[in-house]
Formats: sequence, structure tokens, C-alpha cells
Amino acid sequence: MVFPRPLRHLVLIIALIALTASVAAAHVPQFSGGGEGLDNARVVNDPTKSWVIYTTYDGPDHVDYYKMSFKEGELMLVGVIVPVTEGERGLAPSMVLMGPGLDDNGTIPSPVQRADGGFMSLDPEEPSKPVYEPFSPSAFYELISIEMLAPADGDYYVAIYDGEIGGDYGLVVGKRESFTVVEWLTTPISLLTVYRWEGQQWWTILMPGALAFLIGMSAAYVRLWSSRRRADARWLLISLSGSLMIASAAVFGYQMVSTLLLVGEIEPAALLSVVFTIVPLLLGVAALGIAHRSTYGAFRPRSRFALLIIAVLGLTSWSGWIIGPALAALAAFLPSRSVRSRR
Repeated sequence: MVFPRPLRHLVLIIALIALTASVAAAHVPQFSGGGEGLDNARVVNDPTKSWVIYTTYDGPDHVDYYKMSFKEGELMLVGVIVPVTEGERGLAPSMVLMGPGLDDNGTIPSPVQRADGGFMSLDPEEPSKPVYEPFSPSAFYELISIEMLAPADGDYYVAIYDGEIGGDYGLVVGKRESFTVVEWLTTPISLLTVYRWEGQQWWTILMPGALAFLIGMSAAYVRLWSSRRRADARWLLISLSGSLMIASAAVFGYQMVSTLLLVGEIEPAALLSVVFTIVPLLLGVAALGIAHRSTYGAFRPRSRFALLIIAVLGLTSWSGWIIGPALAALAAFLPSRSVRSRR
């Protein structure tokens, strides 16, 4: 069977996703910080699931409290990370884990309220180099990490404390990789906030995408002008969809390159970042090709089918920030209309 050109691109995309599906693993980002005091501790639901809570530590002698429930024998993984910029500035919070079945270990700092049960006081370790995270992509220093089986059923509390300075940190919880549909679809939007958490300015985060979007729309319009045909609603929807997917590829690719430069070496995990950059780019280019052909008379069923595939793959590969795939799907269902040549 001979595939039309857009579908040949899509077959390649499906192959790339299939190759990486078995190694895909990512955490779910959250952004609400810890509570003040044990009674107001922020509750972490499903703590065996992989979360990272990106937040800000308010300052010296402030304590952030988190509460999570475990059953005996369940895996407990808790850790603290900080952005590279904060780590180099000297932010290094300590962590106290408190709960039933724990043996007292260390000393609880005076501002930290003690919960029932035992405790483990953990000081930050000086990391040798930043950790590269391919799904963001981003880099951070891992200061504290503890992994153990819960010794008893009950509520456990985590207290984050630094007696010197404030700044941004992340609380890592759980190891089980799992996404709801909503979490998967909204993750690419959440990643923009992660970049801001790292200390980047909004204009540096969004500029690569804005430039790529303008280039995509300009290329689509130039092709339309050269064909001496008029734009219609379908052409506009597909062009916007493809340009948004290209824009998301530009943002992701820029973050990948800048993060690898920050880390100072090529990480094997960066291959996954490359895939998450190439897939939206190919989807966007394929969509722009369909937009150009959509101005030539009736819209064929195979083009509608290709747009639906682009929409589905766009959602599963974090392309176009949900809007791009939605526009592609909408364009696929528009009724056919004749397109007149421009005089």
C-alpha cells in the first residue's frame, strides 16, 4: 500500500512513539506548597504515585508541612530537589520525616513541630552535578532522597526547613508512574510553569514558540499566495493547528538545548527529549501540507483521516498545547466547500 505523503510522516511518528513507549516515565507536576503547622499540612493524595510539588520556601525558620498516608509495606519515596540556580545560590533545605513505626534518627530542628511516632531528620547532601530530566526537559540538584517500605499503617508527615534563606524547591513523592487523561493533556502547559520555577523569565520561555508560530503561519500564507487561491475556514484552522505544534516543538527543543548546555554534557536520556521535539515538528509540518492541499477543491476523506490521526498523536505527544490537536480535529469535520482561484 502506498501512503500519501502526510501519512508517511505519520507512520514515522507512530514508530518513534512505539520505540519510546516502553521506557516512558515521567512525574506529574503540582504547584501548591506545604501547609503551616501539622494541623494545616498539605495533603498529598496517592503518595505512591510519582509527583513533584514545585513550590517556594518563604524564608528562614519557616516550615512547610506535608501529610501522606501509607499502608504497611507500601513503598515510600520522598526527596527534595532545587533548581540549579537556587542550588548555586546556596538553598539547601533539610527534611524531617515523621510517622508511626519510625525509629528516632537525628535531631528535630526547634521550629519543626513533632508529630506522633518516630522521626528521621535528613540533611541535604552536596550533589556532584545536576540531574537531567528528559520529560520537562529541565535540570535540578537532588539534595535529599529516601526510599523505604512503610513500617506501619498511618499518616506520615514531611517537614521542609531551612534556617538561612528562602527560594524555590521541589518535593518529590512516589515512584509509580501514572497519568490520568487530564494530567497527561495538561502537562505541557504545566511545564511552562516549571520553567518559571527554574528562574527563567516568561519572555525567554515563550519567545522560541512565538517565533516558530509566526514562521509557520508565514510559510502557510506564502504557499497560499503562490497558489493564487483564497483562504477558507479549513485552511485557517489547519494552518493554526500546524503552527501551534511547530511552536511547541520549538519551546521543547529550546529547553532541551539550554538545559544540556547547563548540565555540561550529553545525557543518554536526552534521546527521549529529542523524540518529544521531533514528533510535534513532524506533526506540524504534515498539518501545514494538508492545509495547502485543502485549498484545491473538495476535501478528500484520506485528508480528513490524516487530520484525525494528527489530532490524536498531537494529544498523546504533547503537541500544540491541546489547542493545536483540537483545531486539527475540528477542521477534519468541516464540510467540503469549493475554493475559487484568486484573480
